Amino acid sequence: MIAINSEPRDEAPAILAMAGYMQQNSEREQTEPVSVVIGLTTAPRSRDDIVGPTVRIEPSSRKPLRLNNAGLNLHGKTDAADAFARIREYLLALCGPWSRQHHAFLDAYFTFIDAQCEQHRAELNDALAAFGSVYHYRDFRFSAWVPLPLAVVNTSGEQSLPRSDFLFWSGMEFIAVELCGHTSRSNARARDLALLQQAGIRIVDIHLGALRANPDALFTSVFPAEFSRFWAGERFPSGPVKPGNARFVLTPQS
Repeated sequence: MIAINSEPRDEAPAILAMAGYMQQNSEREQTEPVSVVIGLTTAPRSRDDIVGPTVRIEPSSRKPLRLNNAGLNLHGKTDAADAFARIREYLLALCGPWSRQHHAFLDAYFTFIDAQCEQHRAELNDALAAFGSVYHYRDFRFSAWVPLPLAVVNTSGEQSLPRSDFLFWSGMEFIAVELCGHTSRSNARARDLALLQQAGIRIVDIHLGALRANPDALFTSVFPAEFSRFWAGERFPSGPVKPGNARFVLTPQS
């Protein structure tokens, strides 16, 4: 990441470098694995600061990064309700204890997942009818996209991308969540977002007032349809405790 200081600087070379990197990946149909470092509670100022749990994404699979394919190993036997709660707690912990904005987003998002399953309960039950009592409609919660907190996409160049509040992988593109409060966006942050956009990452602004007022309406309006209908394309539910079979590997660091 570009270190922010009081001296003026030309951001164009960094933007062109990032755009060139993503264009190069696009020309290769984004088949090479991409690593994302998460839980960076302090914004990194250099590559040496980008250390933490790492998510490895295989773009060639064209599959979203979900709660059930992120390689999450919950260690030990657990039922679906407990697994869902433990994933939420793990992601909250990655945000650090003091970040109310990030905690508010995760709380609203996990509530949204539950609400979507309840709203579409009849549809989900119909999809599972052939399996008898093997699955419960709420098991589809694990098909929801996983939010990667305080995330940086690693690149092969000298420049690294700025940190995102949250990052989703849709199977085709990265979507960065930018949490917006009552204060205006700083020039430094505007430059960070320009770098992300130039690198081909979609930016979604989440205004905290709207998040508190009606999170369901907000999520369905700012994200692609697949974000809300996260079970689409999934023949049956799949739980998260299968790290050996995961296409995406989340490796907690000690």
